[in-house]
Amino acid sequence: MKRIAVIPGDGIGIDVTRESMRVLRRVNEIFGARLEFVEFDWGAEKYLKEGIALPPGAFEMFRRDFDAILFGAIGDPRIPDQRHAAEILLALRFGLDLYANVRPVRLIDGARTSTPAAFSRKALRMKWRPKWRSTRVRVWTGSSSTRSSMRAGTGKRRSA
Repeated sequence: MKRIAVIPGDGIGIDVTRESMRVLRRVNEIFGARLEFVEFDWGAEKYLKEGIALPPGAFEMFRRDFDAILFGAIGDPRIPDQRHAAEILLALRFGLDLYANVRPVRLIDGARTSTPAAFSRKALRMKWRPKWRSTRVRVWTGSSSTRSSMRAGTGKRRSA
């Protein structure tokens, strides 16, 4: 059994996470993936009501009790400085020493699309310096000869 902590976040994050959970529950039904989900209400609503972004002991609980975290988009205009988002997102990244965000994408057999069947991509965001804002985004398409990277926030591409 794999335990996954679910933090839907705010706004569209709640919607996207809900749909992601529908897919993952279906994976459980069809493939017997044995995934267990525990949802946490950490986001703008909780922050506005209680002034708490992440409760004490959250990191220890994640390390001890969970195999993964499904984290939705976060941010709410009712909190102009987005303090809760920084306290949750950056705290998770640094507190759990998360240095890479890997997002593999591939075409599922039988899916209707105009994209060639050989479609395969992987986006990798890595923390290169102590501050997370200094990240590099890499997108791989197909073979290693077509690798490219983009420096976050600059929009500048280069071949790898």
